[in-house]
Amino acid sequence: HELPLNATSTPLADILELLAPHRASHRPSALFEWTLDECLSRSRHRHAEVPDDVQDAISKAADVIINALLEGPVGHDLLGEFYMLIRSRCKDPAFGQSFTLTPLSERMASLQAPDSLPTHGGGMLRLIEPACGSGPMLLAMLNVVTAQHGINALRHLSLTAIDPDPLCAKMARVQLLFYTLQVKAPIGEIQVYQSQSPGDEHNLRLIVRAGMRPRAAKRRISMASRRRIQRDKSKH
Repeated sequence: HELPLNATSTPLADILELLAPHRASHRPSALFEWTLDECLSRSRHRHAEVPDDVQDAISKAADVIINALLEGPVGHDLLGEFYMLIRSRCKDPAFGQSFTLTPLSERMASLQAPDSLPTHGGGMLRLIEPACGSGPMLLAMLNVVTAQHGINALRHLSLTAIDPDPLCAKMARVQLLFYTLQVKAPIGEIQVYQSQSPGDEHNLRLIVRAGMRPRAAKRRISMASRRRIQRDKSKH
């Protein structure tokens, strides 16, 4: 699972160049996590809270990541590659994992891809990755399903990504979110959890739940109706 990294490649080298000057005052894992937070905040049209001395670098690094995720190869594990690049250049214990490379992930996904999807009655096929890392297997499966069944098939998938490492769970969250933005198509459901330990599927902390499940839409409608009723009562 080792990655042959080209130190002059871009955008990985661009991100590294932006963050490297701040390694003396901040751990690389903190710099990376703040950058991921900034990427997530941008998707909600606001900025993440980061220390003043790194705001400019974090903002520019997030620009590079977002542009690469939206304009680069669809489903490519950019953040996993960057994680392993940082791991090869520093001794931060937070970077202790290796991830399946994109070509191997795509090969494995092609062997496990579903022959059909529950397209009637709002059904969904649930895919669970209990050790998701940065999400390469789920990204590869999305590519394979799209190639075999078309882009609209994504709405019939329910993805569950689990990892005990909070940094990995956040990487998976970012890449799955920006995948939907890149292909301009919704995924039926995305759930990302942090587990207490590897393989523990019972003690889970929800990181994010997103998608277009009817029950989620009904819940939002119900809450909106409840607030409207409360406003109407306050007027009388």
